[in-house]
Amino acid sequence: MDFSANMFDGNLPECFNRLSSLKFLDISKNQFTGKIPPSLIANLTSLEYVDFSHNKFEGLFWFSMFSNHTKLEFVSFKSDNDKFEVETEKPIGWTPMFQLKVLELSNCNIKRPKRSSVPCFLLHQRKLKKLDLSHNSLEGMFPNWLI
Repeated sequence: MDFSANMFDGNLPECFNRLSSLKFLDISKNQFTGKIPPSLIANLTSLEYVDFSHNKFEGLFWFSMFSNHTKLEFVSFKSDNDKFEVETEKPIGWTPMFQLKVLELSNCNIKRPKRSSVPCFLLHQRKLKKLDLSHNSLEGMFPNWLI
């Protein structure tokens, strides 16, 4: 389902929750606002590709909501405001069931523990071809295991 580059606004419609066999969801470059509902991610377990970039989402998004999405390969959240945050480390010790090829978390105010420069779940990603963590104020030692 591709609704990218339109002028849709408001919160994401609840009807998306019923699309459990959906593989491709691109709602990038719209004007969606509010929080991304956890039920939306939980119900879309067949997703392979998801792009929520360039909207006006707010609040905290827990990346671990994707943990049981075994087919997920492409995730893009490029935020256009400072009100959106991505939590990548909670719950502590979560392990992804997916193998991403592309991860874009640009300007997402990534929340991570001290002494951790990049999201720890990346340690489990063996098929990653593109990683964009730009504009997140990352600091600390660069992890050798990422290369």
